[in-house]
Amino acid sequence: MFFGKSRVARELTAERQWELPTSMIDVVFLLLIFFMCASRFRVLEQRLDAFLPNKGDGPPPVRIDVEIPIRVTALESAPQVPRFQVERWVTHDANELAARLMRLPRPAKYRIVIDGEGNCPFRHLMSALDACARAKLKEVCFRPPPVEGG
Repeated sequence: MFFGKSRVARELTAERQWELPTSMIDVVFLLLIFFMCASRFRVLEQRLDAFLPNKGDGPPPVRIDVEIPIRVTALESAPQVPRFQVERWVTHDANELAARLMRLPRPAKYRIVIDGEGNCPFRHLMSALDACARAKLKEVCFRPPPVEGG
C-alpha cells in the first residue's frame, strides 16, 4: 500500500494522534437521541367531545317533505360521460343538474338520494354531490348498491 509506506502515515501511527476517542456513529446517535428528547411533537388532534343524548332526549327528527333520487350511471358507449336521471329528466351535465336542483321550491325540506350503479365511476357520483352542494341542499345521502349473491 502506498499510503501505509508514506512518511506521514508512519508518523501518525507512531504518535497515535489520528485515533478518535469515540466513533462517529456514537456521536450521531447521541445527537439524534438529544434532539428527539428535546423536541416537542405537535399534537394535531386533541380530544373529540361527544355529547350523546340520553334516552328520549335530543333534537326532534328533521322533517323531510320530499325524497328526490338521483340515479347516476355512465354511458355504455363512453364511460367517461355521466348520466344523471331525476325522475324522467335526464342530463349529462352536472351544471344542468345543479341548475335544476336550484329551481326546487325552497320552503320544503328535501332529502337527495344519490343512487349509483355498480360500474359507475366514482367521479360521476362526486359530480352529483357537487351539484347538490351548489344547489345548497344539505340532506344528501348515498344509496348502497344491492348485495349480489345473497
